[in-house]
Amino acid sequence: MSAIEWTDETWNPVVGCTPVSPGCLNCYAATMAGTRLVKRPEYVGLTVRKGGAKGQRGRGTKGRMVFNGTVRMLEERLTEPFRWKKPRLVFVNSMSDLFHEDVPFEFIDRVFAVMALTPRHTYQVLTKRPERMAEYLDASRSESMRPGRVLRHAYTMVKDLPGSRIAAEYAKLHVAYHADYARSRFWPLPNVWLGTSVEDQARADERIPHLLKCPAAVRFLSVEPLIGAVDLSAFMGGAYVGLPGDVVHPSYNFGIGWVIVGGESGANARPCDVGWIESIVEQCRDARVPVFVKQLGRRVFMGVDDWYAFTNGDTTGTGRFVLIEGDDRGHWYPDSRKGGDPSEWPQHLRVRQWPAGYAALTS
Repeated sequence: MSAIEWTDETWNPVVGCTPVSPGCLNCYAATMAGTRLVKRPEYVGLTVRKGGAKGQRGRGTKGRMVFNGTVRMLEERLTEPFRWKKPRLVFVNSMSDLFHEDVPFEFIDRVFAVMALTPRHTYQVLTKRPERMAEYLDASRSESMRPGRVLRHAYTMVKDLPGSRIAAEYAKLHVAYHADYARSRFWPLPNVWLGTSVEDQARADERIPHLLKCPAAVRFLSVEPLIGAVDLSAFMGGAYVGLPGDVVHPSYNFGIGWVIVGGESGANARPCDVGWIESIVEQCRDARVPVFVKQLGRRVFMGVDDWYAFTNGDTTGTGRFVLIEGDDRGHWYPDSRKGGDPSEWPQHLRVRQWPAGYAALTS
């Protein structure tokens, strides 16, 4: 099971990545791949260290682990979800990006085939490359008839398993795909949520329009690590009207259906202003979009008055607050490792809501 608060399981048929934006600076996946997992053959050679510096008395800092651009597709991991009998939320590629430029669409077809054949699970596909995800899902491209290609890959996976549960699921897919009245039940896959990561306003403006071109049961945002104020109001609650030439898919929901938000964790965490998180929560409430506050981060920036409001005046056992010299603001370092303990937060930030698709999974 996963330690990530908004999922149950991680599935990594692809490992390795390439940094693409400021949110990648302290990538937890690169850190894991280059330290805890580095002795596993599939993770060897995926990372390099950067940013080390010589310290006091000749001692140096090791610097950050960074993905070096090597990407590996792991065939043996494709069938893992078949073995999970209990329905669960599955985060796809926590150690990579399914839509990395070096992952062929043919391999992505096979990932989608597995998701189609295991409807008991709900899959959360999160990318920093939504423009490639939109290209993959663009039905207007004659060479990119994804539903048919996915169906053929599903057949390849089950053709040697007559009478199995997987074969039965394929039979249902085949009927749904070829019957006009049921085609919409097959595509977009009803158990697949598609999301993109945004860490600041520039990335929100750049990536969200691409996400909104993608047909999905749920479109979601991971606003993490939050390193600047972000206004999402143009993209939520059906307000988005698109840019010239954009086609927002008419099926399922318009706009964004779920938002995850959190500050950065880890030893090198950049400060997250608590006001940025409060703003995201308020925007979601106003747009009636479910929001999940994952964590406040390892280093929370706030004013002294906010600090006392957080602690109700009792500053014992609530972490460490460091006032910035000459300022009335400072950094709070919470007791919990990544600011992920809601009991340390004020009540109005203890919000962990789920999109409508989650109810079907838990019912």
